Amino acid sequence: MTDEMQPLAADAKRQATDIFQGYVYQAWESLHAWINLEDGEILYLEGAEDIDLLSTSSSTTTQVKHLSKNITLRSAEVIKAIIDYWTLKKNDQRHVIFRFFTTAARGQEQGNPFSGQRGLDYWEHCKNSNQVKPLRKFLKQIDGFPTDLVEYLKTATDQEILDNLVLPISWLTERDSLSALRKSIEDLLIVHGDKHSLKADESKKTAPLLFDTVLKTVCKKEIKERSLSKADFIREFEALTTTPVSKGELELLRNAASQLTAIVLSQGNLIPPNPGGNTIDTKISAPHIPDRKLFVTRKSLKQTILGRLKTLDVLAITGSSGMGKSILSLQAVEAERNNWERISFRGIKSEYIKAIINGLCNTDAHAPQNIILDDINFGQDYAIYADTFEQFVLYLRSHGKKIIVTSQKKIPSSLASRLGLNTNNELHIPVFTTEEIKELLQLNDCPQSELNLWIKDLEFTTKSHPQLVHARIRRLKEEGWDKSKIIFKTEELSAVKRETVSNLDQELPSPEARDLLLRLSVLSGSFKQKNAIALAAYPTSIKTPAIFFNQLVGPYVEQITEEYFSLSPLLDNSSQGNFSEQEIKNLHALAGESYLSKTLVPRDLSNIFLHGLASGSGRILSFAFAAFQSIDNKHKALIYPYLEWLTVVHIGTNKPAISQDEILNLMFRFIQFTIAVETKDMKSALAVADAWFNDAKNFTAKGPFQKQKEAKFFPFMFFLSVFRYESLNIPIEKCVEWILAAYDFLDKNPEINSIFKQPWGDPKTSWAEIIPEVAITKRINSSNIEGLMSALDKFPDSQKLIDAINTDSMLSKRVVDNVWLDQIDKDKPDWEEALIALEKIQVFFAKKKALSVSALAVRAIAIIKNEYTNDKAGAEQAISAGKKELGELPELINYHAKMAFINKDFSLALKRWKEVLPKLAKKNYLTAAFAYRDAAVAFANLNDWKTASTHFLEASELAKRQNEKLYATQCLADYGFSLWKLGKYEKCIDIFVHVIETLPKLPSPKTNLRSLGLLKMTSNTLIYFQKNINPEYRSVGLDYVEPVAGSHSPTDFSEKLRELPITPPETLLSFLAEVEVELQVKNNAFNKLMNIFDTLPILFQAETKKVEIVRSLKSGNLDKLVEDIIYFFTLTQVSIGIENRHIAMRKISSQDIQEALKTHGATIAHTLAFTLLSFLTSHTFEEVPWSKWEASGKKLGLDKYKEWVDFVQEAPTMTTEKARHLIQDGTADVALRAVAAIHILTQDDDRKYSLYASALLTSSLKDFSIFCWTLDDYLVDLLIKRWTNLAGHLFATWHDQESKDVLDACKDSTVEGIKKAAQITLAASEITSLNIDSVKEKLIDIIKN
Repeated sequence: MTDEMQPLAADAKRQATDIFQGYVYQAWESLHAWINLEDGEILYLEGAEDIDLLSTSSSTTTQVKHLSKNITLRSAEVIKAIIDYWTLKKNDQRHVIFRFFTTAARGQEQGNPFSGQRGLDYWEHCKNSNQVKPLRKFLKQIDGFPTDLVEYLKTATDQEILDNLVLPISWLTERDSLSALRKSIEDLLIVHGDKHSLKADESKKTAPLLFDTVLKTVCKKEIKERSLSKADFIREFEALTTTPVSKGELELLRNAASQLTAIVLSQGNLIPPNPGGNTIDTKISAPHIPDRKLFVTRKSLKQTILGRLKTLDVLAITGSSGMGKSILSLQAVEAERNNWERISFRGIKSEYIKAIINGLCNTDAHAPQNIILDDINFGQDYAIYADTFEQFVLYLRSHGKKIIVTSQKKIPSSLASRLGLNTNNELHIPVFTTEEIKELLQLNDCPQSELNLWIKDLEFTTKSHPQLVHARIRRLKEEGWDKSKIIFKTEELSAVKRETVSNLDQELPSPEARDLLLRLSVLSGSFKQKNAIALAAYPTSIKTPAIFFNQLVGPYVEQITEEYFSLSPLLDNSSQGNFSEQEIKNLHALAGESYLSKTLVPRDLSNIFLHGLASGSGRILSFAFAAFQSIDNKHKALIYPYLEWLTVVHIGTNKPAISQDEILNLMFRFIQFTIAVETKDMKSALAVADAWFNDAKNFTAKGPFQKQKEAKFFPFMFFLSVFRYESLNIPIEKCVEWILAAYDFLDKNPEINSIFKQPWGDPKTSWAEIIPEVAITKRINSSNIEGLMSALDKFPDSQKLIDAINTDSMLSKRVVDNVWLDQIDKDKPDWEEALIALEKIQVFFAKKKALSVSALAVRAIAIIKNEYTNDKAGAEQAISAGKKELGELPELINYHAKMAFINKDFSLALKRWKEVLPKLAKKNYLTAAFAYRDAAVAFANLNDWKTASTHFLEASELAKRQNEKLYATQCLADYGFSLWKLGKYEKCIDIFVHVIETLPKLPSPKTNLRSLGLLKMTSNTLIYFQKNINPEYRSVGLDYVEPVAGSHSPTDFSEKLRELPITPPETLLSFLAEVEVELQVKNNAFNKLMNIFDTLPILFQAETKKVEIVRSLKSGNLDKLVEDIIYFFTLTQVSIGIENRHIAMRKISSQDIQEALKTHGATIAHTLAFTLLSFLTSHTFEEVPWSKWEASGKKLGLDKYKEWVDFVQEAPTMTTEKARHLIQDGTADVALRAVAAIHILTQDDDRKYSLYASALLTSSLKDFSIFCWTLDDYLVDLLIKRWTNLAGHLFATWHDQESKDVLDACKDSTVEGIKKAAQITLAASEITSLNIDSVKEKLIDIIKN
């Protein structure tokens, strides 16, 4: 036996192996994240959490847990993670994504709080369903959350909890084991190494060494030192997989490369003259920006360049001509310009580039320095200098120097690969952002108020191309920002573009390529190759156009995606001067046709509009309009950003946009306006509306469709469209002008009313009535009322509009009420200001003979004085003066009646209303509806419910005619309640069925207080009905108040209602069905409920099944009773186990039934036994459907339970002898004893056993049947029948007080139900020798409680 050193005795509980395993797993996961870093991303270890991943656009923090147990939302680790996220959110204002990364699986929370789902699964479910309430409820119950988080869970909206807690946190469970994670890392390293020609084993061996680097990094003290970037990984991997080369070896390589060149370099002139004889200036110079005021600093790009140069030694800045590559490179290095040099290769051919770079490698001629190689040409012949370029990069790398290359093309992939470059070494320059254009405009003194206008202009005319933006701004500044230059006046860009075009002969030797390029200049934005090829067909055909197109990609055509390209803006409109005007139009037509397709992307539709406008092609424009109109409103918002440029086309020019076709022109204005207003650009929308109105006013139907009789109606689109956008703040004077123009148009074209059907209100209403209502109703207010009156005075033909306001009761009321109602919402209402404005309205409209408007102003004055300033005498005086001046107008009399109503003088109010109500109904449906409702309340307060009911119904009908569905339903509910007060129960129930069915069609009670008030008051009323028909009904749990007249129809319910839960309409229908069954009227509500049974939440299925059982008991049809009771108990048991049972849907399974029977098998037998009380009062034992009950019980599994088996075998053969035995047998099951008791009370008139049966049933009914409140009346009927007979015989013989007491108890109408049964039984015990002391106390308790 060999000696072996044994470990010290250890306490397993104190060992930290799990902790260390967790740290190891975290470090390997950190390595995994490091390898997968994208460009620009930084990894921080042990920062806010275990792993923080930051980029310019997002912040993600990851908590890593290596766990073996399952986790739930109650797990300590999960609770801590939520707290950690909440703390981070408070301390860091950035939007952070929080990931909980663990090897653990998800477990199930105890108590099943998420209806069968695991809590962590439900968390993810919430992100898609927005059903946050169950999660909120669960989280509020968790102990240990900080106070502010608990408060947030209580007070925040569901959307806020979703946005700020649920969406940011992700639970990444069941992640790879440690061995699987390491294998995944090794695979990633093998793939990375393969790109650099490394063998798999070489790459795989770096894993533990890189892991060591992670451990060293995480142990650093300062958080900034605990960071890792993609460049760090590349450097570390390269160091671990390459062998260092000595400086001597590098020098040998450099000298060998220098000897390959045959060109002798001089210090001042690096290359020989060009063939043309001119010497190209190739001096090396320090970077220099001539005038910083001319150039906007592209801060974000500059920071990107500087960030990459920290880790990279080569950076290629690419982009087409004029994108600002050169100036950007200069701006990037400006702070260290003395450490940089620059040389330009613009216009230099490949063979000379080779000579220059060779010279730069010559250390004797020039010491190595950081350098910008500007405008180097990576053309098709780049191979000429590829080797030299590679040697130069190696040369600078060996001296620790950096290189910036600017080029129109990418560094070719083969050369990039040789240099070890990847996508991180390339930065493609985009066009100017909106903010950069704005900054440049501000640098050039653009008027602040016009910034947005010129930004749009520049984005459209220059496509945000930097060189063109600079050129246009320079010109606009010189001309004082002349707005007449917007969009189509761009002469200053022509010079820049002409210079570009003039160089094409030298840069593109192929005439076909030049010709194709010039044709492409009619294209705008992005296009596909097929769009470019289409232009090769005209004016003269270009053969093999795809070959020539490929030559253009790079310097002149940028490839945006695999499919899409865009032309350098420097060549925009270069077709001008190279093609005739007609040829250009034809090219635009060809381009437009090439985009036409059954399916379009938004940018294609934009191009179709552009080419349609430029070519004047009716076919293309008609296609564009049809395509625009075919997009449903839900998706139109997605295309607006691509079409916003249309909103400034031909605006402010006083000319049509499409002069050759006025119909297409008006359609175009419609689209312009729609885009502007839907994108909330109200300033542009008003400008378009002005242009549209001008075009509509001058419309002559010129164009291809001028002979169509419908052509003349196109201007009417203006009036149909502009006014309907309430958010468009049209100046009130302009509103008046446009309304009067609409009147003029309608007068000339009266058939409009039959051609264009208006969608609102009464179909007989004319457009002349609709337009002013839509135009003015929501726009008039206290700030512009004087403007309205001024405009009505200004226009000579305005009397027609004044008359329209006067005769349209709704419009006249809005014109007046909008002037003073806004004072109510102010902290300090200025009633004096409102009264002055109203007095002006009264005087103005009276002068214009608009007496209704004037009367409404008087009414408003009286309302303010009576209800807001407590000047009741002043209100009376205002009404009296108004009547004297204007006459006994309904508007004045109505409010005079309302004043009496407010003071609760109902008789006086009704006296004033008597004559005026019918007149009001003819003028203003809604005003009349309010008046009829108030009159109904007055009649009810005078106990005239019959007249009250007719007035509530009339109020509802009037509101319906005004399309006020909510108020109509409120008044209908009040009508229903008045029917109840009149005892018309069946009609009342029908009305409330209609109300309940209407509730979901009304505004949401979540947002509309009146809808919520109606819902809650209806619920309260139905509970009142239940209590009204049976005071014992629902004796537990539901509070209510007795409704009063008008309870359902206030216009201002209490805000406290918002604190209450929203009652589902199904609840109300089940309440109503219960009332219906109790009253035994027709089954309208019950049938409605049964029709939707399968769609009801589980709780209401149970309630509905209960109603169905009660209905069966009352009707005497017990065939399905066993099945119904089993399902009722099953539904109830299942619903108890579901947290949101009032909304949860669940289909009952056979397993659910068996589980319910396990718990309630005996109870079901007891319940069935007591239900015989209802049946045997009018039927015999033989008529009970015993065989059907037995079959149902067997089918559903009830025959497994002894209580049921005994009951179903013994009860059908019950005899008097057996009944007397069972009733005294305390060991017998309750079900059999109950049947025995019922048998005795119906078939055995023995006084002693009758008392035994009475006492047993009365004392047991509440304990053994949940239907006791239905069955107690049947029990009382049995007891009255039995004891009236027995006590009657005794009293006839003995005239004793005890027998009389029994008879009095049977006749007592002051008590009912189970209390009366107890009272009769106690009285009967005094005429019977049987001692019932064992239950007497319980019977007394029933009477008391």
